[in-house]
Amino acid sequence: MAQADIARINVEVIARGDYPLAYRNIAESLEKYFDTALLRWRRGESPVPDMERALAKSSEMLAAITDWQLDDETLNGMGYTWNVVRYMSFLLDQRVELPVERLVGIRASQSQYADVALDYRILDAIEGRKWREGLEEPFERLASKKRQALAVESYRTYFALLEAGGDGAETEALVLRAETNYARRAKDAFYSGGPTYMGGGPDNPYVVDFTLAAILKRIGWEGDSIHKWKWNGA
Repeated sequence: MAQADIARINVEVIARGDYPLAYRNIAESLEKYFDTALLRWRRGESPVPDMERALAKSSEMLAAITDWQLDDETLNGMGYTWNVVRYMSFLLDQRVELPVERLVGIRASQSQYADVALDYRILDAIEGRKWREGLEEPFERLASKKRQALAVESYRTYFALLEAGGDGAETEALVLRAETNYARRAKDAFYSGGPTYMGGGPDNPYVVDFTLAAILKRIGWEGDSIHKWKWNGA
């Protein structure tokens, strides 16, 4: 659905007081801007304008949480969208307001999914918080199903990069491994059918690994990759 259609429909949705649906529509609009940003990035174009539009939508989401007194079920249903916001905020070096108190509950709910629990640890790392304690527990859960093997390998590589830092042969080898892991999502059952921005199935060659990009920025890697953020100061 096009952005204009989402906006038009949401006017009607808000008018009839269906605030949970209106909130989901705003989140969907944000994610579509993010998809477009990653598509531009993969083509070598600047993703900054579309990411800034996405962050503007996060301000609408924040206002909606308060103004509409949304319940936990509604927030948890679009919980990962706030992770996307945090990645964009980090890449753009733009501080955004977050629903800090409500994020505690969202994280508790979303962490039932082992891959998302690990994703929160990556956000902790890139934002400068402690992240190592208890890391094996979500890895054990993720490894419990064979179809999630690529996800396990991907997250192992991400955390190895965080430990290795930005220099040296080990880091170079890990970046190559991360790139290979990402390309494998094109034919991986776990990633197929997910959001466009996750790069599963046919979406893979058209978007980039924003998680890897954030990690490479955090560790100050100076090499080159399609997944590297190159728009500082844009």
